[in-house]
Amino acid sequence: MNKYLKETLKFLFGFILIILAIFFVYRLHLHNIIKKNEEFAKYNTISYKQNVNRIEYEFSKNPAEDIQEETITDKKDKSKKYQIFYPLNKDKKLQPIFFSTDENLTYKDYEKSLQSLASFGFLVLVNEDSTNGNGENTYKAIETLASLNKDRSFSLKDKIDMNNIGLGGHGVGACEALNASYLKNNDSIKAIFLTSLPKMGTINNKFLLKNKSSLAYDMKKVNKPIFITAGSGKIDSFYCPLEALSENINSVNKNVEAYGAIKKKYDNNLVNNYHPLGYMNAWFNYSLKKDTTAANAFIVRNELKNNPSWAYVKDNR
Repeated sequence: MNKYLKETLKFLFGFILIILAIFFVYRLHLHNIIKKNEEFAKYNTISYKQNVNRIEYEFSKNPAEDIQEETITDKKDKSKKYQIFYPLNKDKKLQPIFFSTDENLTYKDYEKSLQSLASFGFLVLVNEDSTNGNGENTYKAIETLASLNKDRSFSLKDKIDMNNIGLGGHGVGACEALNASYLKNNDSIKAIFLTSLPKMGTINNKFLLKNKSSLAYDMKKVNKPIFITAGSGKIDSFYCPLEALSENINSVNKNVEAYGAIKKKYDNNLVNNYHPLGYMNAWFNYSLKKDTTAANAFIVRNELKNNPSWAYVKDNR
């Protein structure tokens, strides 16, 4: 019996060592992928090619004017704070975009992209809540900004157009934005942008219990114009591959404008702190401002469809 126990313990010890070795190799591999992606993001530049990516290029420029960064606080919950970005030149009302972050990320991880987005006349509010997923946090943020918009002490009083709202998100934040878009019957929400939206069944199996998971979503409930993106690298290929993105787009009601695209040779977090994302900027300018130049990325000239740097998912119209 003692010999049998020793053999069993020896086997278990060896098994545990193998598992730890596999985990270590996996973490090292993942670290290398992320490191390579960060290096690519730092030095990635958008070059202009006539009749290929003019819209992407034009809407990828760094802010031409100063962008104000400010921290705002929920008056009902003083511990709840949000970072906002907006242009200093605010003669016209600013359309608000509520951007939700992925797990363990902050506004700093998206700063360059969100500053660029704000420079086009938007107020961008970053929702960093650790419980992002089911859409509730977005509505808390909307309520906070709506309240401040009526507050005399707020520098942007009556400067925010709360009737024209955009939602955006990355990873878990993409689930948050997507669920918020149909959580309540809110006609003020006009457009959705998502990047690295996880497919069902990923993210540590959180999606397996669809009805119980706060991250579960239903594309058939989407009733606002939507644009979904991802990268083609190993992380995005696992969490949000082309086939999953295509399935999601095709699941949207045929009466709702929907687009999808995968950026080639890029992995995870297209919205980052290294450079603007031209097609995100173009999307919100098209969907919220009805900008006719930005529209050419999606309709009329269909630049996104013809851009060889992107794998385009046919819109569902």
